[in-house]
Amino acid sequence: MKIALVGGTGNIGKGLAVRWASKHDVLIGSRLEEKAKTCVLEYSKHAGTTRLVGCSNESAVEQADVVVLCVPFEYVTTTIESVRHVIEGKCVISPVVPMRVSSNRAEYTPPEEGSAALLVRTILPESASLASAFHTVPAKGLVNPEGGYDVVVCGEEEAKKVAFELAIDANLRPFDGGPLENSPLVESLTPLLINLGIYNNLKNVSIKFLYDDIGR
Repeated sequence: MKIALVGGTGNIGKGLAVRWASKHDVLIGSRLEEKAKTCVLEYSKHAGTTRLVGCSNESAVEQADVVVLCVPFEYVTTTIESVRHVIEGKCVISPVVPMRVSSNRAEYTPPEEGSAALLVRTILPESASLASAFHTVPAKGLVNPEGGYDVVVCGEEEAKKVAFELAIDANLRPFDGGPLENSPLVESLTPLLINLGIYNNLKNVSIKFLYDDIGR
Protein backbone atom coordinates (compact mmCIF):
# COMPACT_ATOMS: atom_id res chain seq x y z
CA MET A 1 0.00 0.00 0.00
CA LYS A 2 1.22 3.53 -0.74
CA ILE A 3 0.55 5.94 2.11
CA ALA A 4 0.78 9.72 1.77
CA LEU A 5 1.51 11.60 4.98
CA VAL A 6 0.35 15.09 4.07
CA GLY A 7 2.31 17.55 6.17
CA GLY A 8 4.31 14.57 7.35
CA THR A 9 7.36 16.49 8.55
CA GLY A 10 6.16 16.84 12.16
CA ASN A 11 6.22 14.44 15.09
CA ILE A 12 3.12 12.41 14.18
CA GLY A 13 4.31 12.11 10.59
CA LYS A 14 7.66 10.84 11.78
CA GLY A 15 6.11 8.32 14.18
CA LEU A 16 3.66 6.89 11.66
CA ALA A 17 6.31 6.77 8.93
CA VAL A 18 8.69 4.80 11.14
CA ARG A 19 5.96 2.32 12.06
CA TRP A 20 4.61 1.80 8.54
CA ALA A 21 7.79 1.85 6.48
CA SER A 22 8.60 -1.82 7.11
CA LYS A 23 5.38 -2.91 5.36
CA HIS A 24 4.33 -0.05 3.10
CA ASP A 25 5.70 2.61 0.79
CA VAL A 26 5.44 5.89 2.68
CA LEU A 27 5.35 9.25 0.89
CA ILE A 28 6.29 12.16 3.14
CA GLY A 29 4.51 15.23 1.83
CA SER A 30 5.21 18.89 2.53
CA ARG A 31 4.53 22.29 1.00
CA LEU A 32 8.33 22.45 0.69
CA GLU A 33 9.61 19.39 -1.14
CA GLU A 34 13.20 19.87 0.07
CA LYS A 35 12.00 19.84 3.68
CA ALA A 36 10.26 16.53 3.06
CA LYS A 37 13.39 15.03 1.51
CA THR A 38 15.49 16.17 4.46
CA CYS A 39 13.05 14.57 6.90
CA VAL A 40 13.16 11.30 4.95
CA LEU A 41 16.89 11.03 5.63
CA GLU A 42 16.20 11.24 9.36
CA TYR A 43 13.13 8.98 9.33
CA SER A 44 14.95 6.30 7.34
CA LYS A 45 17.57 5.98 10.08
CA HIS A 46 14.87 5.23 12.64
CA ALA A 47 12.90 2.95 10.34
CA GLY A 48 15.89 1.02 9.00
CA THR A 49 14.39 0.95 5.52
CA THR A 50 14.51 2.88 2.26
CA ARG A 51 10.74 2.68 1.60
CA LEU A 52 10.35 6.38 2.37
CA VAL A 53 10.14 9.14 -0.23
CA GLY A 54 9.99 12.91 0.25
CA CYS A 55 7.88 14.98 -2.13
CA SER A 56 5.33 17.75 -2.36
CA ASN A 57 1.92 17.23 -0.78
CA GLU A 58 0.32 17.16 -4.21
CA SER A 59 2.71 14.53 -5.55
CA ALA A 60 2.31 12.40 -2.41
CA VAL A 61 -1.48 12.40 -2.64
CA GLU A 62 -1.50 11.74 -6.37
CA GLN A 63 0.62 8.59 -5.96
CA ALA A 64 -1.00 7.26 -2.79
CA ASP A 65 -3.72 4.71 -2.08
CA VAL A 66 -4.48 6.26 1.31
CA VAL A 67 -3.91 9.80 2.59
CA VAL A 68 -3.22 10.69 6.22
CA LEU A 69 -3.65 14.33 7.23
CA CYS A 70 -0.76 15.19 9.54
CA VAL A 71 -1.25 18.96 9.51
CA PRO A 72 -2.31 21.19 12.44
CA PHE A 73 -6.00 22.05 12.46
CA GLU A 74 -5.45 25.66 11.38
CA TYR A 75 -3.97 24.46 8.08
CA VAL A 76 -6.30 21.58 7.31
CA THR A 77 -8.72 23.51 5.08
CA THR A 78 -6.11 25.16 2.87
CA THR A 79 -4.08 21.94 2.68
CA ILE A 80 -7.02 19.82 1.51
CA GLU A 81 -8.07 22.47 -0.98
CA SER A 82 -4.56 22.44 -2.45
CA VAL A 83 -4.73 18.68 -3.15
CA ARG A 84 -8.46 18.27 -3.70
CA HIS A 85 -8.04 17.71 -7.44
CA VAL A 86 -5.88 14.59 -6.83
CA ILE A 87 -7.71 13.11 -3.82
CA GLU A 88 -10.81 11.86 -5.67
CA GLY A 89 -11.79 8.31 -4.73
CA LYS A 90 -9.06 7.86 -2.11
CA CYS A 91 -9.26 6.78 1.52
CA VAL A 92 -8.43 9.65 3.86
CA ILE A 93 -7.56 9.37 7.56
CA SER A 94 -7.69 12.38 9.88
CA PRO A 95 -5.82 12.44 13.20
CA VAL A 96 -6.36 16.22 13.27
CA VAL A 97 -7.46 17.81 16.56
CA PRO A 98 -8.69 21.41 16.92
CA MET A 99 -7.28 22.65 20.21
CA ARG A 100 -5.37 25.37 22.01
CA VAL A 101 -2.39 24.42 24.18
CA SER A 102 -0.74 26.70 26.72
CA SER A 103 1.91 25.96 29.32
CA ASN A 104 -0.69 24.75 31.83
CA ARG A 105 -3.75 23.64 29.87
CA ALA A 106 -5.05 22.15 26.63
CA GLU A 107 -8.55 23.03 25.41
CA TYR A 108 -10.66 21.36 22.73
CA THR A 109 -11.83 24.03 20.26
CA PRO A 110 -14.01 22.36 17.61
CA PRO A 111 -15.29 24.24 14.56
CA GLU A 112 -19.00 24.82 14.05
CA GLU A 113 -19.22 21.47 12.22
CA GLY A 114 -18.48 19.78 15.57
CA SER A 115 -15.05 18.26 14.93
CA ALA A 116 -12.08 18.43 12.62
CA ALA A 117 -13.19 15.25 10.85
CA LEU A 118 -16.69 16.59 10.21
CA LEU A 119 -15.18 19.77 8.78
CA VAL A 120 -12.82 17.71 6.58
CA ARG A 121 -15.83 15.76 5.27
CA THR A 122 -17.37 19.01 3.97
CA ILE A 123 -14.18 19.85 2.03
CA LEU A 124 -13.31 16.45 0.55
CA PRO A 125 -14.81 15.26 -2.73
CA GLU A 126 -17.84 13.03 -2.21
CA SER A 127 -15.93 10.14 -3.79
CA ALA A 128 -13.31 10.14 -1.02
CA SER A 129 -13.89 7.92 2.02
CA LEU A 130 -13.00 9.41 5.42
CA ALA A 131 -12.06 8.00 8.82
CA SER A 132 -10.77 9.71 11.95
CA ALA A 133 -8.12 7.85 13.95
CA PHE A 134 -4.81 7.99 15.84
CA HIS A 135 -5.84 10.88 18.12
CA THR A 136 -4.88 9.12 21.35
CA VAL A 137 -1.35 8.01 20.45
CA PRO A 138 1.49 10.26 21.65
CA ALA A 139 3.28 11.55 18.56
CA LYS A 140 6.76 11.29 20.05
CA GLY A 141 6.04 7.86 21.54
CA LEU A 142 5.23 6.48 18.09
CA VAL A 143 8.89 6.64 17.09
CA ASN A 144 9.50 3.63 19.35
CA PRO A 145 7.84 0.88 17.28
CA GLU A 146 7.61 -1.41 20.31
CA GLY A 147 5.24 0.89 22.16
CA GLY A 148 1.68 -0.46 21.98
CA TYR A 149 -1.27 1.92 22.12
CA ASP A 150 -5.03 1.68 21.62
CA VAL A 151 -6.77 3.79 18.98
CA VAL A 152 -10.43 4.52 18.28
CA VAL A 153 -11.49 4.65 14.64
CA CYS A 154 -14.63 6.50 13.53
CA GLY A 155 -15.81 7.03 10.00
CA GLU A 156 -17.08 5.70 6.72
CA GLU A 157 -16.74 1.98 6.18
CA GLU A 158 -14.12 1.83 3.41
CA ALA A 159 -11.73 4.25 5.14
CA LYS A 160 -12.44 2.71 8.53
CA LYS A 161 -11.40 -0.71 7.25
CA VAL A 162 -8.13 0.72 5.91
CA ALA A 163 -7.48 2.57 9.17
CA PHE A 164 -7.95 -0.69 11.11
CA GLU A 165 -5.45 -2.47 8.87
CA LEU A 166 -2.91 0.32 9.16
CA ALA A 167 -3.31 0.52 12.93
CA ILE A 168 -2.51 -3.18 13.24
CA ASP A 169 0.47 -2.78 10.89
CA ALA A 170 1.73 0.00 13.19
CA ASN A 171 1.55 -2.26 16.27
CA LEU A 172 -1.53 -0.41 17.53
CA ARG A 173 -4.82 -1.94 18.72
CA PRO A 174 -7.85 -0.46 16.92
CA PHE A 175 -11.41 -0.23 18.25
CA ASP A 176 -14.51 0.64 16.24
CA GLY A 177 -15.81 4.01 17.42
CA GLY A 178 -18.80 4.09 15.10
CA PRO A 179 -19.67 6.65 12.43
CA LEU A 180 -17.87 9.89 11.68
CA GLU A 181 -20.44 11.74 13.80
CA ASN A 182 -18.75 10.25 16.89
CA SER A 183 -15.40 11.85 16.06
CA PRO A 184 -15.87 14.81 18.49
CA LEU A 185 -15.82 12.33 21.37
CA VAL A 186 -12.51 10.87 20.23
CA GLU A 187 -10.81 14.10 19.19
CA SER A 188 -11.53 15.63 22.59
CA LEU A 189 -9.53 12.86 24.27
CA THR A 190 -6.31 14.41 22.95
CA PRO A 191 -6.45 17.57 25.09
CA LEU A 192 -7.55 15.41 28.03
CA LEU A 193 -4.42 13.27 27.69
CA ILE A 194 -2.23 16.36 27.31
CA ASN A 195 -3.75 17.83 30.47
CA LEU A 196 -3.13 14.60 32.37
CA GLY A 197 0.49 14.83 31.33
CA ILE A 198 0.75 18.47 32.41
CA TYR A 199 -0.99 18.02 35.77
CA ASN A 200 0.79 14.79 36.69
CA ASN A 201 4.22 15.47 35.17
CA LEU A 202 3.89 12.54 32.76
CA LYS A 203 5.18 12.07 29.22
CA ASN A 204 3.57 10.26 26.27
CA VAL A 205 0.20 9.72 27.98
CA SER A 206 -2.13 7.44 26.02
CA ILE A 207 -5.14 5.21 26.65
CA LYS A 208 -5.59 1.47 27.07
CA PHE A 209 -9.00 -0.18 27.07
CA LEU A 210 -9.72 -2.97 29.55
CA TYR A 211 -12.74 -5.19 29.12
CA ASP A 212 -14.27 -8.48 30.21
CA ASP A 213 -14.84 -11.20 27.59
CA ILE A 214 -17.53 -12.91 29.67
CA GLY A 215 -20.77 -13.15 27.76
CA ARG A 216 -19.29 -12.47 24.34
